[in-house]
Amino acid sequence: PSDLARQPVTRTQSLETQDGFKFFTADGSWLLVRTSGTEPLVRVYTEATSPEMRDSLVEAGERLVREA
Repeated sequence: PSDLARQPVTRTQSLETQDGFKFFTADGSWLLVRTSGTEPLVRVYTEATSPEMRDSLVEAGERLVREA
């Protein structure tokens, strides 16, 4: 995506195939989407500059998974 949680994505890091994708936003926050290695599910991780940004990134990650 070109933006997440109304923040431009400045960099995308393709991790090892089993590790997923990590997106970095302009404010320094990031979102990681990856499959679980032990369960049949997709996990969404984030580190954000505020609780509001964290919630927005989690929602964006969930949308990415649903639309994939």
